[in-house]
Amino acid sequence: MPPANVDSRDPLQMRAAAVGLHPQLPRDLLARLSPTDYRNAGTAIQTAVAEAPEGAAFVWPRQRWPGLATFQVRMMRAADPGCRRYVVTVAKDGWSTTAPPMETCDSQPGHRRRY
Repeated sequence: MPPANVDSRDPLQMRAAAVGLHPQLPRDLLARLSPTDYRNAGTAIQTAVAEAPEGAAFVWPRQRWPGLATFQVRMMRAADPGCRRYVVTVAKDGWSTTAPPMETCDSQPGHRRRY
């Protein structure tokens, strides 16, 4: 799976990619995410990649808070055994958006981390 295309001139795409969100999520959504939302996205993705088995979904934060986004990270089968593939659904302000799949790989030789 090729890595997501990130426009290095776009701070919203760079911020999304830094926490593991797909940089091609709608720009208006990325702009509406608060610093807490970005932190929660990173927590959701890191926890799911580290702990959730293939086929499972991890939701963070567990309790919904008014004005904050909720992130559901669904783990999928990756083509390479050293990688983890996931899909993130973001719910904020009554709307829900599902991003294209992302993949992250371990640091073993022959693998590279891809966000």
